[in-house]
Amino acid sequence: MIVRSRHFPRAPFHAINLCGIVFVNTRLGELTATERRHEQIHTWQQWELTPVGFYLWYVAEWAVRLWCSRSASGPYRAYRSIAFEREAYDRQGNAAYLRERKPFAWMCYLRRGA
Repeated sequence: MIVRSRHFPRAPFHAINLCGIVFVNTRLGELTATERRHEQIHTWQQWELTPVGFYLWYVAEWAVRLWCSRSASGPYRAYRSIAFEREAYDRQGNAAYLRERKPFAWMCYLRRGA
């Protein structure tokens, strides 16, 4: 399900996936096919861990990576280093990925570091 809004999420984010519902900031335009796939990957990740497990892991991993980076670009770098985001950004360009994706595929991004 996609919910369009002029105020949420706040820039610089165009979309955010909360419990399988994708909120899109219409001031930044409609979602591209690539952005839609990115959010669909997150939906699958949430199904694997349940939304509560997904968000607990997401926040914990972000905090650990933020603490480890300790740089001016820390918050953004920590966000891009989260295994869920790494899988989504890495695979968002592959239209067949969701058909080929193995369960818990994001776990391989934990081993490769940031």
